[in-house]
Amino acid sequence: MSGLNASTTYSFTVAAINEYGSSAQSGAISVTVSRSRRGLVAASSGVGILGSGFMGRTWCEAVRAAEGAHLVAVAGGTRAAGLGQDYGVPALEIDELIARPDIGLVIVATPPNVHADQATAVAAAGKHVLIEKPL
Repeated sequence: MSGLNASTTYSFTVAAINEYGSSAQSGAISVTVSRSRRGLVAASSGVGILGSGFMGRTWCEAVRAAEGAHLVAVAGGTRAAGLGQDYGVPALEIDELIARPDIGLVIVATPPNVHADQATAVAAAGKHVLIEKPL
């Protein structure tokens, strides 16, 4: 990073490998870090994940591995309590997660039939949204 107000974006890509050894699904998360007169400032805030199945867990791993990102909470699905416990975060109701002021990015990894309603609610709350695309 050069200059007084330079920034760098760190990206982490995650892929789910199917039983045949090829990539079944993938996604990415990016965190931008800016340098100012006061030092390094992470431009992202906390991350919340909707969905507690395979991709919800995969995204928890991606967030944990991404420099500068931190998982704040999970919600949705019958496995949310266990997922939250595994990652040391609370398992909330979906509307509670969306309303949290310490979450700036919500990853939607729920069944496709609820993506539109959930993404609309996240956007209406003024948060960034990443939607897990069904294949």
